[in-house]
Amino acid sequence: MNKKTLTEIDFYRIREEVASYCVSEEGKTELLNREPLSQLEKIEELKNCSKEWEKLSIISRNSLVSSWEPIKFLIPIIKTRGAALSLEQVRAIGQFVISVKNVCQTIAYHSDELELKVLNDYAEKIPEYEDTEKKIFRVITPSGELRDLPEIVAIRSKIATLNQKIKNIMRTFTSDSKLANVLESTVPVLRGNRQVLAVKSNQQNKIPGIIYEVSQSGQTVYIEPDEAVRCSNELIQLEHDLEVEIKRILVELTESLQPSIPFFNAALPIMKLFDTTLASCKWGMANNCTYAIPCSNKDEPPILLQARHPLLGEKCVPIDIRFMDGKRVLIITGPNTGGKTVTLKTFALFSMLNQTGLPV
Repeated sequence: MNKKTLTEIDFYRIREEVASYCVSEEGKTELLNREPLSQLEKIEELKNCSKEWEKLSIISRNSLVSSWEPIKFLIPIIKTRGAALSLEQVRAIGQFVISVKNVCQTIAYHSDELELKVLNDYAEKIPEYEDTEKKIFRVITPSGELRDLPEIVAIRSKIATLNQKIKNIMRTFTSDSKLANVLESTVPVLRGNRQVLAVKSNQQNKIPGIIYEVSQSGQTVYIEPDEAVRCSNELIQLEHDLEVEIKRILVELTESLQPSIPFFNAALPIMKLFDTTLASCKWGMANNCTYAIPCSNKDEPPILLQARHPLLGEKCVPIDIRFMDGKRVLIITGPNTGGKTVTLKTFALFSMLNQTGLPV
């Protein structure tokens, strides 16, 4: 279809409106790239999915498809030997698996009652996901935080102990009345992620340690006491050990997800289909839409009854268009501002929306 024509009949504006109802960026992108189709079977399949979502929407107050962050670009990372997903990327993968789980369970639960044949057929094409779910959520919590695994807890406990020790060391200086004339402040400050003391420059010899900074006036020096230096050095090593351990855990998790690649490859297109057809359903319900009924006879003339252009809102005057049997031409006449252009654009727009699997 000519893009200029589609623009003139407002097809792209409507498509963008519908896409705004998607819950995922991947679904939204999929819908924004969809052009009118020519395969009747595919068109009817998209419409039937949306019709079944409408049945579910009537009885369910919950979100039928929950959002997920883009995951397509993560699949090559999982494939790569020795690669590691970041914690944020693991969280995105986990979101996706939970979304798959929720929608599959919802469809399965209502399938017989509401006759969700099309949706159920697609849901059953999604491979088993329980093992993938267990692997991911053994490492992260449902909110996406790293779990308190034994190896992580051990290092964090040492870090907490050292931090407390450094606080105690600093307190011995700040609470010592003999150093009242030595310190500029009784509150330690951070310099280079280390706790230091603000010391009068002419008294710096009273506190042995490393000078990290001198004030612009030169009257204050920032010193880390020798006892704290040793603890801070050990703290840096422990924080490095923690990063290494987290990286090791993420590498192992990423490698363990390689058998799940077929699941992601199969589930993602179906989830995008679910997201886009549910968006069509939501937009249709919000705009009091219906779905065009396919002609049982190819020679049957098209009919529009009480059609309203979706961009004209409540001011829109509904129109009827009826072609006569055996006629391939319809002449529209009338005065200026009588609605001829709107009628033509409405008919053309409805034709293209229908061929995109959207309601009218």
